Amino acid sequence: MQHASVPGTIPTWSLPIRAKPWWGREITFSSGTLLVGIVLLALALRLALLGQNSLWFDEAFVAYVAHKGWSSIPPFLRLVDAHPPFYYLLAKAWTQYAGTGEVALRIPSACFSTASVLLTYALARRIGSEQTAVLAALFTATAPLQIMSGQDARMYSLLGALSVASTLLLATSVEKGGVRWVAYASVTVLLAYTHYLGILVMVAQGLWVLCCQRRHLGAWALAAITVALVYLPWVPSLWFQLSDGHGWAWYRDRVSLASLADLAGLLAFGGTLFGMGNYFGDGTAAPLVEIALTLPFILLLLAGAWHLRSNRGRLMLIVLPLVVPVASVFAVSLVKPMFYARWFSFVGPFFSVLLALGIYAVGEAVRRWRDRVVAVLIVCVLGLQIPALGKYYLDPAARPYDWRAAAGIVQKYAHPGDFILYVSVESQIALSYYLGEPYPSLTINPIETVSRGDRRPVFTAVQARRLAAKHARVWVVTTAPVTPAMQRRLHAALDPVYWPVAHLGFGYVWVTLVQRRSTAARQ
Repeated sequence: MQHASVPGTIPTWSLPIRAKPWWGREITFSSGTLLVGIVLLALALRLALLGQNSLWFDEAFVAYVAHKGWSSIPPFLRLVDAHPPFYYLLAKAWTQYAGTGEVALRIPSACFSTASVLLTYALARRIGSEQTAVLAALFTATAPLQIMSGQDARMYSLLGALSVASTLLLATSVEKGGVRWVAYASVTVLLAYTHYLGILVMVAQGLWVLCCQRRHLGAWALAAITVALVYLPWVPSLWFQLSDGHGWAWYRDRVSLASLADLAGLLAFGGTLFGMGNYFGDGTAAPLVEIALTLPFILLLLAGAWHLRSNRGRLMLIVLPLVVPVASVFAVSLVKPMFYARWFSFVGPFFSVLLALGIYAVGEAVRRWRDRVVAVLIVCVLGLQIPALGKYYLDPAARPYDWRAAAGIVQKYAHPGDFILYVSVESQIALSYYLGEPYPSLTINPIETVSRGDRRPVFTAVQARRLAAKHARVWVVTTAPVTPAMQRRLHAALDPVYWPVAHLGFGYVWVTLVQRRSTAARQ
């Protein structure tokens, strides 16, 4: 400290100015830097422990299809599946180079899900501020449902990326026209060939044009006709799959409003907790509890919609692709139950955009504490996701189809000459994926519809006696939707000639070892 004095003036003191330590400085990041960090976070969350969990049947089915020839995939899917072929053809191309290992099968989904983060940002930026767009991207990156579908070797993460890309291209085409309509039609064709729910996204887009951009209705109609013409070769297969008994399994339990609450919980914080539904099953909590848990998020969505009320075009661009697919499938499910919440992971980006808008709308309503309120709401949303993510990553029961463990038991304890009785094609495909060596086997259809609502295993006592004449030990492999009652009827045919030795459960997978009674008596 130095003293400086000049004659005739008041003495002054000069103090040395010290720079603040790094932890006391204010740190700012550009939106671009934040977005890069968010995308890297999204990729890390989707690649983390990617091979930890066993494949479940739907994933094993992808590997099964990928081993078929290019030309045989579409007709095969027409006969046995309930989806169009685009994702399976992509999987075929990918697995030719990467193989059909667990991690390899799931990497495309992780990449498509990560791409959805960037697309969410771009879509949100068209209708809101830079802050809103970054926050929407963050919510898409960390949403448990997006991570779960991003680690699932199925078409839903691709469906999500294409849904947002198609909607974004539609908005761009309406604004700037030209060849952008060609790009929109091209992406929408892929969307429709990925999943039938993609057609409902296109319906939502048509409603948006009709309600908010009517002067572009002709251009959109021309694009829609182009999509329909390209899709026309698959229409007979679609009709075949929709017929009862072809592709679609109408074994879903009765659908109620609780199913919508489960979906809201999955989209909001990953569900799973407090008795809410999870990625693979319905919730057990009372409807009022589910409504109470999801109500704060619903209110934030409403706040986001209210914020856009003055611009109906922007509002409907986000709301219609979110509402139309969910409402349509739910309405159909009241007659033909088929509503599975995990199907709708593809609407997650639209949910995230509306949620981000709602948070900033609430902040604007309390201007004095705007930043604090926004920060608290963001922390609450992200904080609620942590338990669901922790359970998903760390709890083995989070994925209830442990075919890897089931196959390990068979490989460890099987004897030469053992026989495997697969109760359903699902059991055969999933367990065979992990079995390193072939075993003599028989795959039976687990259900035969004798009358409406009555399902019986197609295996008789006569077949059991013939089997016992050749094989002393049989491994019976079953999985959902084979119910305990159906298993009892199956074992009623086996019990006169086979003695149960062991029965093991691996979530929704059951392996039972039975031994011929005459052999068991001698032992």
